Amino acid sequence: MEIEWIEQAQDVQRVKGSILRLFNESTLEEGMIGYAEPLTADESAELVDGIQRSVACGNGRLLLITDTEGPCGIAIMETNAAHNSRHVATVKRGYISPRARGGGLLARALIAIVEKARSLNVEQLALDTREGSRAHQIWSHLGFQTWGVMPDYSRYNGVAYRGCYMSQSVDALAAQVTRKTKGESNA
Repeated sequence: MEIEWIEQAQDVQRVKGSILRLFNESTLEEGMIGYAEPLTADESAELVDGIQRSVACGNGRLLLITDTEGPCGIAIMETNAAHNSRHVATVKRGYISPRARGGGLLARALIAIVEKARSLNVEQLALDTREGSRAHQIWSHLGFQTWGVMPDYSRYNGVAYRGCYMSQSVDALAAQVTRKTKGESNA
């Protein structure tokens, strides 16, 4: 298993196929990272260009996880450019392929996020997710607290869903991951 941070704009193009594979795979799970059906060529180009711009400006970092079968996990971490908010980063578009779940990959990804956050002097992580989704349950279980709710956050198959805006300190997340991985190894 390889966990790689993509921090150079030209490298986003190198992993473009992996990004699109994971985003398109996520459409099979009720559009969990924003797309209800496989991306069109234009949507694919726009998505990759957006990630590349974020990385090029120095605020975005792409976490890509691959195993022997190919890409199996992704997340984007964006730091805030505003002077008073540089201690906050947003984690978004996190997804782990169903075939790679349950083997400790989430813990490894979270450790990578914690380490990267600390290297950037980030102290708080923020995210948003659809209320009641598998992702919302996982983030809540990891100690993220909801600080805001948007009633019409996303729509899937004609149904409006609430969105939860959540946050947690990097240190608290590190402690949660450590507790959970120790608990799993003792079980």
